[in-house]
Amino acid sequence: MVRMRCSIERRGVVFCKGSMTVEMSMIFPIVMYVIFSIIYAGMYLHDSLAIHQAIDEIVLECNIAAKYPIESGGEHISYAHINDRGIFFFIASDYSLENGLYTQRLLDKLKSRLLITTVDQPKVTITCTTVSASIECAVNIPFASVRILLGEERLNYSQRAKVDVFSPSEFVRKLTVLSDLVEGSEMGEQCIKRLRDIIKGVE
Repeated sequence: MVRMRCSIERRGVVFCKGSMTVEMSMIFPIVMYVIFSIIYAGMYLHDSLAIHQAIDEIVLECNIAAKYPIESGGEHISYAHINDRGIFFFIASDYSLENGLYTQRLLDKLKSRLLITTVDQPKVTITCTTVSASIECAVNIPFASVRILLGEERLNYSQRAKVDVFSPSEFVRKLTVLSDLVEGSEMGEQCIKRLRDIIKGVE
């Protein structure tokens, strides 16, 4: 507790001791340290949540792109060309266009959201069965004392997300087509029997 101690009063002038200045010189840095730590901790949490949300949004968008073709601009599903891929597209599954578009879109989403974090090496990978996204993050805090308080090891981290592409109607359609193609062959019959057993087991 800081108290001002006044000792002598001469000719209407009050002379005070210098203890308040000394005490403030000790307390002020601590107060500022706590304030800056709270501010940067809040910005750190904000950026972490923003990155997590952006990755989740991209993964959901990619989940749709894995099943349906997108326009060249990457903005909408191209329903006019939805049948161009054919029933065997999932075997080749060339998603190089989609990977590039959604990697750039992830960067664009984060460009205006982050306060003290820089991102590097974004990677979005789409396959016929899974969608994954990852990004490297580095938090920039100019004050060493604040970095030590938050933990140096926490200032460089990775955010990742991975989901399975699920399309029940597409699975049934492919199973039906493959059943018709391999019907009559011994190996085909065994494969179809195993698939049906798996489906019954899941049900």
